[in-house]
Amino acid sequence: GGHVAVSVAFDPGERDFRRLIERIEGENVSALYVPGSVADLERLAEQLDFYDFRRRILGHGAWTHEKVLDPGNLALEGAVLAVEAADHPGSDFMLDLRQRVQRSAHQELSRFHVDGYRAMASLLGALDQGCVRGAEIAEMLRLRRSWERPPGGERIHLLTYRDGVLGSAVWATGFDLSPEA
Repeated sequence: GGHVAVSVAFDPGERDFRRLIERIEGENVSALYVPGSVADLERLAEQLDFYDFRRRILGHGAWTHEKVLDPGNLALEGAVLAVEAADHPGSDFMLDLRQRVQRSAHQELSRFHVDGYRAMASLLGALDQGCVRGAEIAEMLRLRRSWERPPGGERIHLLTYRDGVLGSAVWATGFDLSPEA
């Protein structure tokens, strides 16, 4: 039901977002979708707070990184993030994987473990669906987003950030995406 009111872009590695923040503040927008790397979002999040930005942030898993989410950053209040289970530290997938890695490898969970597990789960899923030749497996892996049941790390969670806490969108009292009146 929404529409794109304005589209702006930043250069990777940009350090000063004031010009972009002011441009968005001057538009009639109720939410802002911001993709980016953890490093870019870390710098942006600090400036959103500094310049008192008060539009809803929409984003992906990089926003959940500990370097980006700051409980004192009021600009992130009400942010809505669509993240894969592999990017949500509280998902059943991550909790189970963390426990398995600690038990079997006696290590803390790292991105290496997560990515390796996801790759193998996708490969095993393709094999379970009857793929045996290289071309079949490659095609199934390419199409894995359309699988009836995606690998656990790829299941999407809708999260929101309220009162300095990241949680399920349904957890937030009165959660909705309608513009504020």
